[in-house]
Amino acid sequence: MPVREETDLSTTVADNVRMYAAKRRLTHEALAAHMTAQGFPMKKAGIAAITGHRRQRISVDETAAFAKIFGVEFADMLDA
Repeated sequence: MPVREETDLSTTVADNVRMYAAKRRLTHEALAAHMTAQGFPMKKAGIAAITGHRRQRISVDETAAFAKIFGVEFADMLDA
């Protein structure tokens, strides 16, 4: 049986944040401003920590806010 590499959901969400932000040409600063407006105060360093996999966990509520900002379904943020 082949060995399947496991990827935790926070890593998947972080990868999707990076991808959707790039597609929409959102800078870390702009994305941080959007997250702050959604009730999740962040600075561009916080976004960089998420997209750079230096932040270990992303909450369900933060994931929902990212989905709203990007105009995608919540489930899209969980797709690898």
